[in-house]
Amino acid sequence: MWILVFTATRFKLNKMGKNTEQTEGFGTDSAPRADKYFKWFILSAGVILLVAAIAKIVSAVGKAKILETPDPVLTISRRNLMFAAGIVEILLCWGLVVLQRKDTKIAILTLFASACLGYKIALLWIAPGALCPCLGNVTDALPISPHVLATAENVILGYLLLGAYGLAAFHYWLNFTGRNSWR
Repeated sequence: MWILVFTATRFKLNKMGKNTEQTEGFGTDSAPRADKYFKWFILSAGVILLVAAIAKIVSAVGKAKILETPDPVLTISRRNLMFAAGIVEILLCWGLVVLQRKDTKIAILTLFASACLGYKIALLWIAPGALCPCLGNVTDALPISPHVLATAENVILGYLLLGAYGLAAFHYWLNFTGRNSWR
């Protein structure tokens, strides 16, 4: 979809008879359309982060024995990891609500999604076959297979990565072409 947006251009003749390129859908004249997509992605990412944060904090205060075992990647107890990750995600949600600059929100989501991807790669490297404790032990209460939930977590991470990097590329493209700064 983004490729279509980037390539959807038209040419108009200016007063001198020369072609001038204008963006169809994401130029300075149609910023509300770009804002709609941006706001929708930020809202959905915020809801995803908030749900994950609540699941992690609820898991951290639980009594499961696995919470006392060390995490294979960070080597701290899973209880502390879940609690710290939940607090960080709540702070990210707060930042998405409070911050005004769009490029800062994009940077926050890009860094967070990249860190999550890095953790998943490290977990795959250190403990092959181990499931990511992204949602904590709340998944034990759900009547869904852990592998189905792991696949759902990967899809959500892919959504956050593609959305954040897509918005970052779009922001760079706007600045590179001299169009709307979209801040």
